[in-house]
Amino acid sequence: AGAFYNYFVPRTKKLMIASSANKEILDEISISNQLNPYFIPETLMIDANTFIYTDINEQNLAGLLYYNRSTKTIKPLFKSAENGTRIDICLYKNDLIIGEFTYAGLNRVSNIYKMKATGNIMKNSIDRIYSSQNADIGNLVCTEKNIYFIKDLGSNGPQNNRITELFTLNPENKKLKKISNLKKVFQVINMDGRVI
Repeated sequence: AGAFYNYFVPRTKKLMIASSANKEILDEISISNQLNPYFIPETLMIDANTFIYTDINEQNLAGLLYYNRSTKTIKPLFKSAENGTRIDICLYKNDLIIGEFTYAGLNRVSNIYKMKATGNIMKNSIDRIYSSQNADIGNLVCTEKNIYFIKDLGSNGPQNNRITELFTLNPENKKLKKISNLKKVFQVINMDGRVI
């Protein structure tokens, strides 16, 4: 089977899947997005044949797509109900975590879903584990123990400053826990198992 890596070529709007051993390009996937010049697809390789990635269609709706490397077929897994949203993805244990978040300045609902990333992924159900009327930043990060994301707590003061903090979400009991107390969190990164 071997190891793989992938990368995005913005000029050609193609996702490339390559072999780590010899850097040979094994698959090329064309991205549909024509509307957002800053869009970079998020990707996950579940196993040697299952490749998951995000895209934006001609109606400006974000979607999550499944590419089967064996059959070279692409099928939709998830599509946003509203335009102007983006999708974050990560793996938590055996679950695919899907975050649906808005771009800055748009007032949209934020949602986080989970689905089993094992077996026939096309037949697995998608369950909502979090929803908020606030326009959360998102930036999902999964570790072995937690799901992290940046939550919008509303506005503060006469300048209407947005308050954002880092939270964890337990997918089993759907409980949230505030991790930071900085009032202005905009980025979260998993660096070698440490969330910074």
